[in-house]
Amino acid sequence: MMPPTQQQQPIPMEARTVPFLRLCLWLLPAAPAVAQLALLGYVIAVRFVYPYDLEWMEGGMLTHALQFLDGRELYRAPSVDFVPQLYTPLYPLVVAALARIFGLGYAVGRAVSVVALITLLVLVVVAIVRAARREERPAAWTGALLAGGFIAAAYPWVACFYDLVRVDMFFIALVVGGLVAVHAAGRARDLPARCFGLLQPRAILAAELLAVAFFAKQTGVVFVLAGGAALLVMNPRAVPSYGLTAGAIGLGGAWLLERTSSGWFWTYAFDIHQQHDTSSDRFWKSFDHLLGHFPFLTAVVVVTLVTLLVHRVRHRRLPDGGGAFLFWCWMFFCAVLVGAIGWSTQWAIFNAYIPAIVLGALAAGAALAPLCALAAAAFPERAAAARAIVFALAALPLAADLVTSSWRPARATDRRYALARGDDLPIDRVVLPSRADRTAGAALIRRLAAIEGEVFFPSHPFYPYLAGKDRTYAHRIGIKDVTYTLPPADRTRKLLPIAARTVARLESSLRERSFAAIVLDDGESPHDYPGLNAGYAPDAHLGRNEGPRTYYGKATAPALVYLPRVAAKVAAGFVSRFDFETGRLDEWTRTPTIGAWGHRPESAAIGEQPAVVGAGGRYFASSAHGGDHATGTLVSRPFIVRGGALRLHVAGGKDPVRLRVELWLNDAEAPVRATTGPGTERLELVEWSLEGLRGKTVRIALVDESPAGHLVVDEIWERTK
Repeated sequence: MMPPTQQQQPIPMEARTVPFLRLCLWLLPAAPAVAQLALLGYVIAVRFVYPYDLEWMEGGMLTHALQFLDGRELYRAPSVDFVPQLYTPLYPLVVAALARIFGLGYAVGRAVSVVALITLLVLVVVAIVRAARREERPAAWTGALLAGGFIAAAYPWVACFYDLVRVDMFFIALVVGGLVAVHAAGRARDLPARCFGLLQPRAILAAELLAVAFFAKQTGVVFVLAGGAALLVMNPRAVPSYGLTAGAIGLGGAWLLERTSSGWFWTYAFDIHQQHDTSSDRFWKSFDHLLGHFPFLTAVVVVTLVTLLVHRVRHRRLPDGGGAFLFWCWMFFCAVLVGAIGWSTQWAIFNAYIPAIVLGALAAGAALAPLCALAAAAFPERAAAARAIVFALAALPLAADLVTSSWRPARATDRRYALARGDDLPIDRVVLPSRADRTAGAALIRRLAAIEGEVFFPSHPFYPYLAGKDRTYAHRIGIKDVTYTLPPADRTRKLLPIAARTVARLESSLRERSFAAIVLDDGESPHDYPGLNAGYAPDAHLGRNEGPRTYYGKATAPALVYLPRVAAKVAAGFVSRFDFETGRLDEWTRTPTIGAWGHRPESAAIGEQPAVVGAGGRYFASSAHGGDHATGTLVSRPFIVRGGALRLHVAGGKDPVRLRVELWLNDAEAPVRATTGPGTERLELVEWSLEGLRGKTVRIALVDESPAGHLVVDEIWERTK
């Protein structure tokens, strides 16, 4: 047998093992990033199939897609039917296009965001790895994984917006795609300039993506300008192609939208924003938030930036990968500015920081390759060791940031994490909807479906659509956007025309009882909707089992069902003694004159008092005037007992000693009958026997001597026999 040739010689075990071990050592700092990404994938998979609002504006965005599906204008005069959110239209347009194939629902809207997230992570890898030379590819791959890990680690901090029916992830994927194309165009200096420099394919692609990003979210214009500035430095010959393309798409598209919407596009995209408040404190605090949330990431970016600038000054060139890092560092700076402006505006939450998180992660990931290249160039005889040491000094702190930023999902079985505002949730905790949330959502949809007629549900306008209703109506945030204006002392801009500040037919629809029912969320005041108390009365409190809660953006849940007010109908066999429907207390004596019972009956809850449910007609007597601490007595005019029973409806605190409804005999103040409240704001029926009192003169006394409670009384009827 012939001896094996040199090519046939078996490869020693050491020769096969050492490269593998070296690769493992390079990738070891990326282990926390892989864990973060795996956790993010699990959470998104669980949340993706949830069939109700995870965040309170998801359903509102689906109603935007429904406008396109129904062939209606998105930008039009605000009305009770629809008020667009203050975004440009691309995201709901994409959702509507997919809905024509798959049907409109949360899964379609979330799928757009999830696909955008996956695309974004791929772009991060491409941007970092392709900019590194072959010797620095291991460091670049680790940097790319670390960058993805930072994006995943920030998920709870930015209010879990990555997978929602919201524009944020779709927008940032377009932005990063455009910026990757900008960087490619900037590096293509050797390509010939055709048609006087007007044909630079990569610059045209970059301009297209970034200009389209503007039609997903207005802040895209900042990145159009930032990309143009970068091109001006990197490859001035590409600027004409870039500028003309971006201008044609951006300005031309805006002009077309403005013309086709009769001027309403710019009203919503820009003018209404100017009517809202901004906070300089929140603006400056944003820099602390963004630069301090991942402190080692910030430190690595700053140290790398200083190192590369010093090297550039001394050697008049940048190391391999240095240009890519400076490019992403510049974009990180612009994104921090965008985030600070975004969070300084009224009602903003931390989703405004998503661009800064993504581009900061890109800058940090892109820092490893040029640092390793510098180390290898500085110590050519020990290049491998120098590269490994510098890599460890940069990558391990980044990994430590990811370890200290760990978070975990929690089932919302007891709603412990449903706080007042979404950005108040613990930043290490993501709430996953539970089986109880699904059960509550199904019960709510069944209740809505059982209502004959249209339902106005301002915080969740898509729920009636799920219940089979023909129409959706304006979202609460749209109503607030339009109707809010700065106080006169703070107003620096001229008010918009009244048509742009008024929700047409909202008040008239409520006063005229145009809806079969209205559903409000907890914390939502009926005073936000003029005419509601005139046309509707609370009919039912929705308990935990009928109100699926949202946990992000605004943590809220359906709480109260209103039905049209109808005249109180006295039960058969009874006559009304007191029903308060005159809106006055002429037949009653107040002690003191100014006290808990006020000057007149009420038609709605007072101040912080929960909604009063079950009132007949429009008015009822309430001792909540002045708050629970106020006290007082309300005594009726005398009347002669003719029947055998007295029926009344009572709500409020349960305190037989200090909260009492009493029947006084003649002029005596000693009660012959008495009751207290049921301990809830639902008016409960109480019936007193009047046996032995026929023909006698009596009075009714409503007594509130409690500094911590109140009473509500309505519909005092006497049996005729």
